[in-house]
Amino acid sequence: MVAREEDLKKWIKEVVLECLQQIALPNQSKTTSDEPLISRKEAASRFNISTNTLTNWVAEGLPHYKNKRRVMFIYSEVLEYIKNKHKTKPSF
Repeated sequence: MVAREEDLKKWIKEVVLECLQQIALPNQSKTTSDEPLISRKEAASRFNISTNTLTNWVAEGLPHYKNKRRVMFIYSEVLEYIKNKHKTKPSF
């Protein structure tokens, strides 16, 4: 069986699309939340912090989800992270 060029292109496109769909939001399937994802800007606004602070928290372990190049959050996960962060922060 010899595949035609058109068939090969079609198969490759299907495989690439399937792979992209699987990696678009890699952690999304791991969540049990029905909450919508919020953007960095929206999360920063809701919690009255800067987007730089969010970026730092992501580096420190804040749960986040990537949709292509955009970083998204679930409100309740950010709230929980903030609560836990303040519990472990030493008071002087």
